[in-house]
Amino acid sequence: MSERLRGSICFTARNGLVAAVAMAVSMQASAQLEEVVVTAQKRSESMQDVPIAMAAFTSESMQDMGITSSQDLQVAVPALVFPSLGSLGQVYLRGVGTRFTLNGLDPSVATYVGERYSPRGSGAIFSLGPDVDRVEVLKGPQGVLFGRNATGGAIRVIKKDVTDVLEGEFQASVGNYDYYKVGGTVNIPISDTLGIRLSGQTEKRDGLRKNIAAGQMTYLGPIPDRHDELDRTQFNAHLAWTPTDRLSANLYVDYWTQDELQGSTYVLGPPELNRGILFGGLVEGLSHDTTSTDAIQPNDGDQIASELNLRYSFDSVDLVSVTTYADFDTRWNSEGDGSSAQIFDPASAFDASKTYSQELRLESTGDGPFSWTLGGFYYDDEHSQEFIFWTNDFAVLNEASQGDQTVDTTSWAAFGHVRWDMTERLAVTAGVRYSYDERDVVMQETSRTQFANRTLAAPILPFSYKGDWSETTPQFTVEYNFDETMVYATYSSGYKSGGVNYPIYSTPEGIEPEMLDMFEIGMKGDYLDNTLRLNASLFYYDYTDLQVQRPASSGAGTTVENAADAEITGLDLDATWAPTADFTLRVGLSALDSEYSDYTAIVQFSRAVLDGTINTDNPTPGAAGQEVDVSGRSLLKAPELSYFATVNYDFHLGSGVIPVSLTYSYKDDTIFDFGDDPVFGPYLTQDGYGLLSGRISYEPAEGNWSVGVWGRNLTDEEYLSEIAANAQGLRGAPAEPRTVGIDARYSF
Repeated sequence: MSERLRGSICFTARNGLVAAVAMAVSMQASAQLEEVVVTAQKRSESMQDVPIAMAAFTSESMQDMGITSSQDLQVAVPALVFPSLGSLGQVYLRGVGTRFTLNGLDPSVATYVGERYSPRGSGAIFSLGPDVDRVEVLKGPQGVLFGRNATGGAIRVIKKDVTDVLEGEFQASVGNYDYYKVGGTVNIPISDTLGIRLSGQTEKRDGLRKNIAAGQMTYLGPIPDRHDELDRTQFNAHLAWTPTDRLSANLYVDYWTQDELQGSTYVLGPPELNRGILFGGLVEGLSHDTTSTDAIQPNDGDQIASELNLRYSFDSVDLVSVTTYADFDTRWNSEGDGSSAQIFDPASAFDASKTYSQELRLESTGDGPFSWTLGGFYYDDEHSQEFIFWTNDFAVLNEASQGDQTVDTTSWAAFGHVRWDMTERLAVTAGVRYSYDERDVVMQETSRTQFANRTLAAPILPFSYKGDWSETTPQFTVEYNFDETMVYATYSSGYKSGGVNYPIYSTPEGIEPEMLDMFEIGMKGDYLDNTLRLNASLFYYDYTDLQVQRPASSGAGTTVENAADAEITGLDLDATWAPTADFTLRVGLSALDSEYSDYTAIVQFSRAVLDGTINTDNPTPGAAGQEVDVSGRSLLKAPELSYFATVNYDFHLGSGVIPVSLTYSYKDDTIFDFGDDPVFGPYLTQDGYGLLSGRISYEPAEGNWSVGVWGRNLTDEEYLSEIAANAQGLRGAPAEPRTVGIDARYSF
């Protein structure tokens, strides 16, 4: 662990403890922290009783912290990094993740909406609607109970229950960039045994960045003057039926659609080497609020999904059936050269998938020392993608790879999980899962050359590939409960299925599974009459056969590598303190010490192209296609230090209360790719940055409404959410600037 990292941890811990003790002595507690009930082990439990490092957020706390989408969770989960390039979201948790989860490759951190698994990177970023009750982030491999590619952990979105009371809530918000959001939810009891909850939301925003190359004509029409807009709508229904005391049924149906222009990128590098000048275009945008692109980059899609959850209770055992289905379609364009000159056309893809899963579980409900779960799982995913990737550097002879790829994935698993309360204080938990995955790939590909706006196509080249993998992943935990503290030690194994290398230039190659073994010790405790909650964990990852996906060195497209081994050591801290009924402080910290044990990477950009010498064979060290030994270097997207702090205070007036919330989050330097070039290499790292957000509202003492003022990135910090490198250059995707607005809520 570096001296800088060790010093930061010691400083933070020392000052935090001193402040907590001093204020605890000087103030008399008059409030207690509420119990947080989670389903991290697929049964309702207090979060403080679950021997898993995790974070949980209610809908109210997310509103206070300005969390409105899945990507915003990285504000309040220090170990979470959620970059995006265009429509593709990538989730990294404690340094574990997968870049660009395209057809044939899965994410390393599983995302669940209810109990429905979401396999697409293009569906990883979504708005959190009014039907969301809470979000749980489980850290470390969750291979036994969740299994499906939960190597680095799992993000779980849990919906609100149907109740027996007629109630509802409506909300509206407006902000700068012509932003608005309107939504609501209503709960309707139909009879003593039947009820329904209906929800909906629409969210729109104009583009965040001005395009100085607007007006050029493309095959999709004129180039728009703004990029990076929002246009998302969702509808949700939850039908609950309890015909008897033993039988319950819950049906969830979700629909969402989006029709927007995705975020733009701009070229990174010294201004004097701006490629817009080199290739006859306008000067590239060199700031976060401008861009210069000749491409229209739509991000359109829709999905309809459902989950049927049936539970029948016997005397001491519950039988649970969970059936899910999703039909997903999307279209996106992504410019590869980052230039207003028409060097080559944007990459385009049309995705369509149909996903089905079935899980059966037996869950014990007795009062004995043993509690257990046995289950079986089946999963089927049919995913097709039509694509075209332009691969040449110059528009005179613009070579492209075009084709259609279909990947059929079939998976099944059997698992068991048992807890034994050996004494009132000592408990042991053990689990195991056997997983089998099979992939059938059929692809038709053709190369074509664009000359004088006419296409010359080569014959279609058919490819096929079939692969199967299996693995057994165990988990073992020992926990001991003191009067106010629970301590635990866990070994857990995670398995991510093998896949297929994205077939751009040759016969597709299989990718081996990646494995992760975790050793973790942790503690959870409530102190000072339940006004101080402190959770901490120290962990070590042995990470083998990493699936690293990066832009290809030979042009547009991607390549995947099993990148040898890596090791990660880390510390998580999470504390919540409520010394009075009106004041709450929550802080979190993540410290990572990661390194590749043995990895020779490929440099992804060419100094020759970037500096205008137009010689992709330039032997300059660090040029595209050359190997670089990155053994001993930190993992990509694994910042050494990240933390957040949230303060909530309620000011009481005679007529009501004014809640005030401030959240500050910080992430250390983040490496996005490799490059040893002394001029351009530093542009592959995003320097550390901090974000400040806040909300002030008014709630009347007698009333069921509230109004508020909110702001995100209040200091207007400029930083990049993703950096992409390939032979055509370095491009950065700017993150959101300062946004402010007002909102209102009404409930009945």
